[in-house]
Amino acid sequence: MLTKEPGWHPDPDGGRQVRFWDGEEWTDYVQPLTPVAVLSHGPETAQADYPYLADANIGPAREPRLVETWTPEVVTPIGGGPGRPRRQGSALRWWIVAGAVALVLVVVGVVTALRPDTTSPLVDPSPSSTVTASSAVEVGQAVTVDVPAQGTGVVPIHVSEPGSYLIEAVGEQGDIAGRLLQGDQELWRGDDRGNVLADVIGGEWSDPAVFVELETGDYAFEVTEHDALATSAQVLLYPVETVDISPDAPVTVTIPEDQYVVLRLTLDAETDLVVDVRGDGDWDDPQIAFFPRGVPTLSGDRGAQKASDLGGSEWDPYVDATFPAGSSFLLLTEYSWLEADVTITVSPAP
Repeated sequence: MLTKEPGWHPDPDGGRQVRFWDGEEWTDYVQPLTPVAVLSHGPETAQADYPYLADANIGPAREPRLVETWTPEVVTPIGGGPGRPRRQGSALRWWIVAGAVALVLVVVGVVTALRPDTTSPLVDPSPSSTVTASSAVEVGQAVTVDVPAQGTGVVPIHVSEPGSYLIEAVGEQGDIAGRLLQGDQELWRGDDRGNVLADVIGGEWSDPAVFVELETGDYAFEVTEHDALATSAQVLLYPVETVDISPDAPVTVTIPEDQYVVLRLTLDAETDLVVDVRGDGDWDDPQIAFFPRGVPTLSGDRGAQKASDLGGSEWDPYVDATFPAGSSFLLLTEYSWLEADVTITVSPAP
């Protein structure tokens, strides 16, 4: 379970939006990230932008007079001595000057825009620019790759033994996405790991991560930046010890303190299944994270009604979902990160 304060937080389901957390669970209330307003300035906004110009020639009092400008700071205008006469009609003249300056800027901007660009671009506009890391990722190692603007960073991955692995990419800055390939075949594509997965394995919610089953061979992990900005990223490969679960074969496991257990469910075809998780102790509070359609999802309490209908504690998770053919991974944790014994039963969905 999450321990965030109630309020708006990045949506764990991904996307550039926020979702409301009520202190106990995610609600259905979402809203897009607020864009940064773009301000425009010109002759029409001169009065609002330069309010101090109207009386800029008024001689100061014996004490300096503070005038607020359109900037966040407060400035002290510099004028003549206390007896300096005030010129009449200066306000109108200053508004004319301000408007003329703004008009000149607009004309210069238009001329500049129409002038042919003879300078070299700051970034390569080609979307096909690719940088490949100088070495391949091995188990337990991290390899850094540069991600060019509007391009892709590629990290080779060599797997010497078949098995289950965790691949994660950590961006230096920006919002990176990842893609796993074997030859021309795309095995996985993803963006944010989300709060659900980040709370279990750590890392930033916006960095990609995936649990996969890999055979011996060579692979490639591609990294791009969401807004096509230049950055760099580390790609890491970890072997994962899993506990196999299958329909109609209950399994009991121990969740170690401060750790999580990775469950592997292997199917020949897409199947609708129920995963019933029950803590063996009265105070056990297990929870399970799974990835329907690739989106990290947390299942915590089944609730009092479902516990009354199906058995188990109201604090035990109950998953009813469609699992694809191949290997699916589920992450088993205890709410307070305490040691707990749990029994997992997989059965066809009713």
